[in-house]
Amino acid sequence: MINRIEKFVKVNDYWYPNFKNDTVRVALMHQQYGKYDFVRICVWGADDFGLEMDFEGTSEENKLKFTKWKENIYDKIPEICNQEYFNKLGFYNA
Repeated sequence: MINRIEKFVKVNDYWYPNFKNDTVRVALMHQQYGKYDFVRICVWGADDFGLEMDFEGTSEENKLKFTKWKENIYDKIPEICNQEYFNKLGFYNA
């Protein structure tokens, strides 16, 4: 099972390369594959550069983390952002 939401946000820096109109893709997902159960939020340019954060806990903890990251990170990304913004939140190179 995968619970996934995604959107594109405008950036003012280069993501090697950016998507059309200087945007990047932001995805938030709760993935469950057999014994694997984790939450990931990631931001990607149009090729192989991205930043992400992972959380791995129990299924219940992961459901709560998904909601928390949606409300406190995903929903609050500014209209124009950059790599520094995500790095300050704790994202790391994927």
